[in-house]
Amino acid sequence: MAALCADNGCAEFTVTFTLDKLEVDPKCTDKYSRGVKAENGHFVVLSFTVKTTDKFTGDNVYSMLNPYDFSIVGPDGITVQNTSSTGCVAVSELLPSNFSPSSQYVGKVVLDTKHAKGVIVYRPGMIDGGWEWEY
Repeated sequence: MAALCADNGCAEFTVTFTLDKLEVDPKCTDKYSRGVKAENGHFVVLSFTVKTTDKFTGDNVYSMLNPYDFSIVGPDGITVQNTSSTGCVAVSELLPSNFSPSSQYVGKVVLDTKHAKGVIVYRPGMIDGGWEWEY
């Protein structure tokens, strides 16, 4: 589980998220994407659970788990940004772009990469540091 702070110097966490599942080249669930191949070679689908507290406000986190904040480091050590995709999963399965206080969400982020193996990096612009997951 990972957490992001409120605007009060991290005295309280207002958002927590958990990567529940990571799939490379899953069976596509969007009826319009069935049979569609990833532009770069492989879809990587990340399934998350996101929880907000009653202290969460829209100002705390802008576009939490925004697909554009993800990059992939390939086996060659090269970092590739702009891996976001909306293909493969139904729109109803994607994480929403906005969250409400005292709520829980489950949803997916889809990445499109040439690498079947590598490291996914999530570094949102509003915080220092970030998270990495090997796949």
